[in-house]
Amino acid sequence: MGNLIKELPEHLRPYEKAALLGVEALDDAELLAIILRTGSSKEGVLELSRRLLSDSGGRISALRHLSKEELMSFSGIGEVKALQLRALIILSGRLLRKEEEKQELSSAESCASFFMEEMLGYEQEVLKAVFLDGKNHLIRSQNISLGSASQTMVPVREILVNAARCRAERMMLLHNHPSGDPEPSDADIMATRRVAEAGMITGIQLVDHIITGDHRYVSLYDRGLITTY
Repeated sequence: MGNLIKELPEHLRPYEKAALLGVEALDDAELLAIILRTGSSKEGVLELSRRLLSDSGGRISALRHLSKEELMSFSGIGEVKALQLRALIILSGRLLRKEEEKQELSSAESCASFFMEEMLGYEQEVLKAVFLDGKNHLIRSQNISLGSASQTMVPVREILVNAARCRAERMMLLHNHPSGDPEPSDADIMATRRVAEAGMITGIQLVDHIITGDHRYVSLYDRGLITTY
């Protein structure tokens, strides 16, 4: 069948090449081949990897914009391989972020930049709460909910309970628009104001709500749609 890496000629085996020259010596297709491990009855795993890259415009970065279903539309990519690729995309986005400890997020730009790659990897809308100390250093971030960031989908109590648990003094909200358009909806604005009002009561300041799109973002604070105290 020729579909397992071990069945390839030795000089073409990504594992052997990596062991001899280091993983850094592998090209994008070879790295993908290690992740996918097997090809199909019609082509080997390296051929599959190269075709996947070629059909995606020759850029490995293009893969992060593909959903599981879109990946499965490629011949030779079933559900398992699509999930492996989606896991790789999400993991790589998280690894690209700097270590969270003592990371200063003092502006919409710094927060959007820090989380952009991770947010781009999500297929659904994800609402993330970012908890900060009094000097805008990141304490922790947490995905709060999946789906629409409408008023009913923003669990205000959960956000504030988690903020109190990590002794946050400030917080930001982020959510992504998978459509690529970061313009806020009326529901986004209403939900943000509910969190801001609850924060004022508990003494935890909502600094901003940032909506990310396709390498773009909108800050509701910069738009004057929410105020801080």
